[in-house]
Amino acid sequence: MPTKIFTAGLPYPPLIRVDQSGPLEPAQLAEVLEGARNGWSICVRSESGEPNRGGYFFHVRRDADHFILSDFENISVTKPGGDVIKFDLESLCAFVNHCTGALFSEKMLYLSQSEINFRSDPEDA
Repeated sequence: MPTKIFTAGLPYPPLIRVDQSGPLEPAQLAEVLEGARNGWSICVRSESGEPNRGGYFFHVRRDADHFILSDFENISVTKPGGDVIKFDLESLCAFVNHCTGALFSEKMLYLSQSEINFRSDPEDA
């Protein structure tokens, strides 16, 4: 049941599940992010467990040279001033690994604490 709730509102269906027991390598992430698509909705989860287990969701689209994260409403992740946060492949991989607890990154901790977690939600009109 929870899978239907989450997958019904994905910005970039279908959901891609990545079952991983350790940190992702950039080459592994590059394989997931292949093909001509508008973007990818990815769920990174532990390698084993209940088939309907949850995980960490990442919604990613690509511009000419970078990867951009979006939330479930397909709103790009921005800095407090409104600038879109963009990643190269290696930085995106480090961010995913940090968020999932697979590999600590001081740089991604700082990014999360100083920019991503301090975003403002849109004002209600």
